[in-house]
Amino acid sequence: MGISGIFMVSINSEIFRIISFSAFDAFGFLTMSANLVEAQFLMPKNKSFASSVSMGFAWAIGNFVSSGYSAVFGNKVGFVLFSVSVFSIFLGIIYPLMYKRKSI
Repeated sequence: MGISGIFMVSINSEIFRIISFSAFDAFGFLTMSANLVEAQFLMPKNKSFASSVSMGFAWAIGNFVSSGYSAVFGNKVGFVLFSVSVFSIFLGIIYPLMYKRKSI
């Protein structure tokens, strides 16, 4: 997601920008299904509750963070996309190093 976001901001070709946007969007939504699987793994007897809480919390936090981010940086779309892309690359590297899955 991060790499395609950086390409979307830095490449001036319209066709490559469309491809980068599609990849950015696809990879961004790819993480949602991973969140649901993890929540359902942690609560196997209440899978629907785990899914609804997981997605509701994710959307609420995302809206809260994006509104604060937009309030600070305003209409600087290029900067916002670039910084979110760099942040997602950073999290993509750090998360596997810190994650330890516990079996139930």
